[in-house]
Amino acid sequence: MPLLNLQRNFFGTVIFGLHFAKCTFIVSQFFVQGADLHFVQFLDVEEQSYKVIEADDAEIILNKMITESSNHTIRKVHKEKYCMLNDVFFFFRDKPVCEVGNAKTDEPITNYTIVLVADLDHNSKASDKVWISYLQLGRFSLASDCHCVQVEWDPVRKELKGGMAQEGRAMELSDLARFQGQLITVDDRTGILYKIVNFTLPIPWLLLADGDGEQPKGFKAEWMTVKNDMLYVGGIGKEWTSVGGEYMNDNPMWIKIIDSESRVRHIFWKDKYIKLRAAVGIEYPGYMIHESVQWSQQWKRWFFLPRRASPLPYSEKEDERRAANVLLQASENFEHISATYLGEPSETRGFSAFQFIPKTLDKLIVAVKSEEIDGKVTSFLTIFDTNGVIILNDTEIPGHVKYEGIEFIF
Repeated sequence: MPLLNLQRNFFGTVIFGLHFAKCTFIVSQFFVQGADLHFVQFLDVEEQSYKVIEADDAEIILNKMITESSNHTIRKVHKEKYCMLNDVFFFFRDKPVCEVGNAKTDEPITNYTIVLVADLDHNSKASDKVWISYLQLGRFSLASDCHCVQVEWDPVRKELKGGMAQEGRAMELSDLARFQGQLITVDDRTGILYKIVNFTLPIPWLLLADGDGEQPKGFKAEWMTVKNDMLYVGGIGKEWTSVGGEYMNDNPMWIKIIDSESRVRHIFWKDKYIKLRAAVGIEYPGYMIHESVQWSQQWKRWFFLPRRASPLPYSEKEDERRAANVLLQASENFEHISATYLGEPSETRGFSAFQFIPKTLDKLIVAVKSEEIDGKVTSFLTIFDTNGVIILNDTEIPGHVKYEGIEFIF
């Protein structure tokens, strides 16, 4: 395979026409000079698919790009860190943080609609036989150069009602995922997976038993993602302990894999969870709690945003001040794991959900954080890239509700 060699401090016009046995990559002219390009996306003309060539060590900055094809827009690209030009996506490091507001920009704007789901804990009980949760719809806008971000929320939340409880608790919904064309959520108390219809009606779909699937209680599910057309559902990923930290069982270290026929497999992931916490120097009785996990088909990697992490034994009282601010990336077999720290550490704001932003090649992430301090709950929206560059600082989501799932609406 030909090697793309981008020299340091290079000036001039470059034309790439890379010819392979079965495909042709074409990137038009552009002028470059010293900086830090992270990767370039190429269009495979013959296969009509996209390829990515990384250039981690190259130091170039894009001044402008002129396309030769008539179906491309010709325009100047300013010296920004993110440039999306039709079939070519340029991604730079060290982009300054964007601010929320109404700043004007000449760059193309992409609008996204999102939905969040709430875990109200004990407050989910509305009456003797009814438990509730909320869906919060909102929108954010992202300029192609990431110069401007705007966030707005619907003034009224949508209410979800359910009646299937375990030990008097229910509808404590912990994530959202799209699977087989359905919007799916999961109750971390009962282990019930629901299909959400019209953003108002939760239809019970499957009941996941704890641990190996042969336990008498529901699975405490905290995260969901889709890999190879199967739905993966996981728990907190640590040993189950008492409030004082005494070991009880490994049930939260199992995951569930659900296929298109609604068949469930129970897989023991303890070795993988141990590798994840070891990547940041944590060994048992230290711990790491997971609530937000995604598989990237683009990168063939697992992405984890732990909610809590500590080298100290678990303590229910101390746990709310052990928030994590690290992004973990693991190869498919978990043999290679990297850790990227995100912004300034916070003792109280931990990640509860995230999704890759569409049309960014899984390089940009929108995430939800939440904090619980002395009974007061607050949730925040943030945007950053997979190199740890913060694009949108923590922005409070109105309502003082703990949101634990996020999904895009198309």
